[in-house]
Amino acid sequence: MAENVINTDVLVVGAGMAGWLAADFARTAGADVILADKGYIGKCGQSPYASDFFLYVPEEDDIEDIFHRVMQAGEYLVDPYWLRICIEKSPDMYEVLNSWGFSFEKDEEGNVSRNHHFGDLPILALKDTAKLPEAFNKTFGYKARKHLKEAGVVLMDRFMVMELIKEDGRVRGAAGIRIESGEVVVIEAGAVIMCT
Repeated sequence: MAENVINTDVLVVGAGMAGWLAADFARTAGADVILADKGYIGKCGQSPYASDFFLYVPEEDDIEDIFHRVMQAGEYLVDPYWLRICIEKSPDMYEVLNSWGFSFEKDEEGNVSRNHHFGDLPILALKDTAKLPEAFNKTFGYKARKHLKEAGVVLMDRFMVMELIKEDGRVRGAAGIRIESGEVVVIEAGAVIMCT
């Protein structure tokens, strides 16, 4: 069976929110990027169905209080190290999502509304969210896909990574199959980021 070989600077495997961000940040830094997923990027996994976003506002919120409330809401199964990072980075992620064209509900004065709640934690609600497939062009996943394509990220839909390629103790790429055609493809990359 013949195989194709593709070269790129960065291969990102997994196209949920982590994969979207990794691909975007690598592309913004000037790398050639392939984002690969076994599904259709923007419709697969749970990230496309997101309808809200937690935002920590340092001027208004007590980070320790939020940290403990999220830990309690997650029945202490949340990794505390990563939770703290997520809370602290949420203002930056809010700005990233805004730059991608996401819009959040606003109050009467035009400020972002944090009137929705997860338990007793205030969260932002995405505007114009809808269930797939009726209004795909209004969803979280569609907007992320559109942004990534416009940024120049190569999207490999329905590509099943079967094996990582190692050389001298480093991962240098991946081999996989295009699900629809059965074609074997080898992707050689300077860096591989696993977001599965």
